[in-house]
Amino acid sequence: MFASLINRALRPVGLKLSRLSPSASAPRAAAAPKPVNPWLETIRQKPLDAAQHLGNARWFMQHGQYTKAYSAARSAECLGGATKETEALLAEIQPHLPDLLETSHNRYYRLYSLAKAIRKRTGQQRQSVLDVGGAEGELARYIPEHDYCLAEPLVNGIAGEALPFAEGSFDWVVSCHVLEHIPVNDRGVFLDSLLKRARKGLILLNPFHVEGTNEVERLQLILDITGAPWAQEHLDCILPRTEELEDYARSRGLTCILTPNATIPVSFATVWVDFFSSKARMGEAWRRINRYMNTSMVDHVDSPTRPTAYVAELLKP
Repeated sequence: MFASLINRALRPVGLKLSRLSPSASAPRAAAAPKPVNPWLETIRQKPLDAAQHLGNARWFMQHGQYTKAYSAARSAECLGGATKETEALLAEIQPHLPDLLETSHNRYYRLYSLAKAIRKRTGQQRQSVLDVGGAEGELARYIPEHDYCLAEPLVNGIAGEALPFAEGSFDWVVSCHVLEHIPVNDRGVFLDSLLKRARKGLILLNPFHVEGTNEVERLQLILDITGAPWAQEHLDCILPRTEELEDYARSRGLTCILTPNATIPVSFATVWVDFFSSKARMGEAWRRINRYMNTSMVDHVDSPTRPTAYVAELLKP
């Protein structure tokens, strides 16, 4: 309206005001390309070299990726022993780490539960733990008393299907929310690879099929609304069944202990808390909700009949 009035006034002198479209405005600066981590390739070539992992940790530190920096430094410490360099870098990283209690309840609770299962087996002894497919390596912060090493392609180039570690390199191998992303026919080979590196056993935490919980409908709803790739992979790969894992354990002469973990209604509701809080940019409210759930509710969410997941311990004789 305002532009048309001005143009009516300018018409007698042969002038016209045009509204600039976004394409006619000054070009925007191109987004800076994401920095490429040069240490991923060097670690692939020398995966057991602690110095490479330490360089990887420094790179993450310089680029403000503090959780990855911490897990990479802990991996360097595990592979090369504690040194003045690793101790100094870990001390430098520590003040920058995010508050664990303000992280997503679903993520917090699964790692809290996995750490509790590890402590149940290790007692007061310092032992070594290999975390396969551990994302950014947040588990390292939950078990500071143990030697920790991460195998995660996006953080240090080490893949679970091609572990470079010798047989029995670690006391325990753990894997959190990974098995359900492995195709059914590949799960036995994957578990064999993990068990080969473990002296004492394997601890898994991941969702399993639970009869009568409408998992396909539930996952499809999450996928339709959020577009979450993990939900698509759960549907494509099909959730494992506890009976299948028990059969696997018997065939390998292992003791299998299954403990229900979390509850489907709470986990399902938390998916929506995360999703809609991010859309509404309610970061502070989201952190307050998670802090409450991760403190006041953390010991009251397991369900024996409608568990989100199971902690599965495969123990060697």
